[in-house]
Amino acid sequence: MSIAGHSSLVSLWRFFAAALRLAKQGRLPYAVRFVLRRLLRNGFAATQRDLAFRLAQGAAFKPWIVRYDTLDQRDLDRLRAKLFALVNPPLVSLLMPTYNSPEAWLEAAIHSVRQQLYPHWELCITDDASTAKHVRPLLERLSQEDSRIRVHFRNANGHISAASNDALSMAIGEFVALIDHDDVLPSHALALVALTLAEHPNCDLLYSDEDKIDLTGERSGHYFKPDWNPDLLRCQNMVSHFGVFRRELVRSLGGFRTGYEGSQDWDLALRVCEATDAIRIRHLPFIIYHWRIVPGSTSTGVNAKSYAVDAGRRAVQEHLQRLGIDAEVVHHHNGQFRVRYALPSPPPTVSLLVALDTPADAQALRAHSKNWLLTAGIPVFEIVTNGDLADERVSTADGQTVVIDAGPASTPTNRRQQIANRASGDVLVFLSPLLEARESGWLKELVSHAMRPETGAVGTRLIGSNGELVGGGYILGLKGLAGAYLGGIGAGDSGYAGRGQLQQNLSAVSGDCLAVRRDRYHAVGGFNAVDFPTRWADVDLCIRLRRNGMWNVWTPYASLHYASSPWTLAEAYPDDENLRKHWAEWLTHDPAYNPNLGLDWSQPIVSAPRHTLPWREEIES
Repeated sequence: MSIAGHSSLVSLWRFFAAALRLAKQGRLPYAVRFVLRRLLRNGFAATQRDLAFRLAQGAAFKPWIVRYDTLDQRDLDRLRAKLFALVNPPLVSLLMPTYNSPEAWLEAAIHSVRQQLYPHWELCITDDASTAKHVRPLLERLSQEDSRIRVHFRNANGHISAASNDALSMAIGEFVALIDHDDVLPSHALALVALTLAEHPNCDLLYSDEDKIDLTGERSGHYFKPDWNPDLLRCQNMVSHFGVFRRELVRSLGGFRTGYEGSQDWDLALRVCEATDAIRIRHLPFIIYHWRIVPGSTSTGVNAKSYAVDAGRRAVQEHLQRLGIDAEVVHHHNGQFRVRYALPSPPPTVSLLVALDTPADAQALRAHSKNWLLTAGIPVFEIVTNGDLADERVSTADGQTVVIDAGPASTPTNRRQQIANRASGDVLVFLSPLLEARESGWLKELVSHAMRPETGAVGTRLIGSNGELVGGGYILGLKGLAGAYLGGIGAGDSGYAGRGQLQQNLSAVSGDCLAVRRDRYHAVGGFNAVDFPTRWADVDLCIRLRRNGMWNVWTPYASLHYASSPWTLAEAYPDDENLRKHWAEWLTHDPAYNPNLGLDWSQPIVSAPRHTLPWREEIES
């Protein structure tokens, strides 16, 4: 056998061995679907890498649980002392609808509530006319054992929204929290909720990180979430579990809406976020909810409850309509969505801004300008660049090209700033000359986001000449400064928790493809060529936009490809220290990332938490 043939066999064996290990970590049908989907979408090599990454995630998670998410007696005593010191601790009402719940899992779920360190809770259970014989006696017995457990039995089955509303009507707590009848709370869940509410008394909505637990009690499938991220919420139910809501606000909104079963909690979160401000929404970066992996549960995939997909789409669509936003919601994958925002009428004028730093850049501009215009999906008003490039090969359909003389001593950022000062379009799109478009509509997608009232800068996926994702957005603090937001390993991967293929808010996007409204660009002072003459001017601009109340958007639906390797800077520059000086707090904690995910890797691998664990504050201080 040839060396190449032997290598292929070894790769094939490793591939199936990895798939088998994945199957052992969860349910076999999930592993089969996972492998087949990625093989068909991404090919063998990318699927092999994705499998390796998933296994690495799982391998890192188990020791993380032991070291950072397992409380000993001293930890428990410290938390109890903190809880004892609370002034006017809030009553939290947990809402639990039940229907033919498996006896073992129902009892385990209720037991996890009874074992809470925080004592000020009530469990409001509404049974939705279960036909299983064990349900009523079990609930009656447990409610007699603990007066904080209140039970209501419906006479007729009304589905989960009706049952949840009955539980809500029983609640008297200042806050309500949602728990399914077969899931589990760790004993410190409500303690962390109460401590957070004490620190942020104006909070209307609190949500936490989560993971999954199988029938043997083994944990997997962690989702360490970002801080408040409105664009991501429109694409996936990032609140989900453990969602805690101010009771009076939920009641004022009419509670859970019938007809949205399967996505009733997502619908509620969308309506609550409309009725409050972002500053009153808090993310608790701790895993305090364990989804039970059982057949038929959405924890194994939303396809288990296909009606939830339609309910989720309608919930997001009506959310946009209530806000007066002209957009269409389409199903992307596995209960996650894409929002297609409409352009205003008349559409804005668009300037493509192409700064040339090397002679090769000028050649690339000549090669790619026609490609950009043919695939843009909307008219381009002008191309603005520097240097003597005004010929018929570099022009819009109207022949509109603006060429400036940047001067011999100009820095890369200074050239971009000068180009922007000469542009006259409503939307400025900074673009690397090395990029080419292989799909139509990329510019329309970028501009549709840039024209939204709340948007600052817009970026997208940038794919290397080898077909792999190389960036487009930034995770601040990665590798000490800012690293590429990859989302997944390859260009077609769904990424961590599906985020690699979903519209979302990032703190910063790459200047190689950055769209922003001209008035907003100038309102924050444009690129800072003094402190960031060579690099990081894009990050600095995006943070200033965000600090001025605008959300930076990253969309995966406008992918651009580098025709050759992008220009990179390996050595340190003074700009690096300026980034640390100007934006130290953002490099310490990027709101679009999670403090439980490491900053040493280009992929989201669990690592030592970068925030203080409340049960170890005395030790760490």
